Amino acid sequence: MRVFLDANILFAAAHNPKGNAAKIVRFGGENHSASIFTCDLAVEEARRNLKSKFQGGIFEFEKIIEKILVVKSHPDFPCPIALNKKDAPIFAAAVHFHATHFLTGDIKDFGPHMNQPKKTSGVSIQTVREFINTNQDDYPFLSAAQEKRRVYGIKTSDGNLTKSKGRHRK
Repeated sequence: MRVFLDANILFAAAHNPKGNAAKIVRFGGENHSASIFTCDLAVEEARRNLKSKFQGGIFEFEKIIEKILVVKSHPDFPCPIALNKKDAPIFAAAVHFHATHFLTGDIKDFGPHMNQPKKTSGVSIQTVREFINTNQDDYPFLSAAQEKRRVYGIKTSDGNLTKSKGRHRK
């Protein structure tokens, strides 16, 4: 399995080191049958976005980049699907370097192409959640990344008790 991370997944992993995107980065380090990689353009985009939106994540981001392979993109790599000029060279790099999965949070641009590897040169485009859900049987430790919510009883205005899913906040 060769898992390519889009810039927004790199950003999410740096922004939330305990989240699912960070779990995927660790997945590559813990599992010898999986390679986690990205390209130079995705790294540049994620770094630029972190500097402008969340400078506190830069240190974590640099640690992530040390753990994964960063391949060089090239303008001559053909993109097999219609994408904007920012996304096309990143996806083309994933295809060129034989990714089996392309993880992204960009539903707007990649949504129409998700989970259609026959139409995307054999690459399964997925969100992190979809990747975890479809691979947790083969890699059970991935399911630990899913947030477990507790059910709390909440009194309504009429005094009845109802259940509410969510995080307990003080």
